[in-house]
Amino acid sequence: MHRYPANSPRTDLAVGTSIEVRGHFRGEWSRGFEVAEQTQDGYWVRRLSDRCVLPVEFLGRDVRPMR
Repeated sequence: MHRYPANSPRTDLAVGTSIEVRGHFRGEWSRGFEVAEQTQDGYWVRRLSDRCVLPVEFLGRDVRPMR
């Protein structure tokens, strides 16, 4: 796993990794997602229930490996 500088909001999660995403309204973590694509600043996320890639890019601080 590649580590980014301490001031970076992102860790390196491979495409296909099961993740949780942070909700923007209440800050709660939700399951049922995977990394669809890595970007310079974060990730495109796929919802597992329907395999749909969500229409917004998530910053690294808003995703984490599934716990």
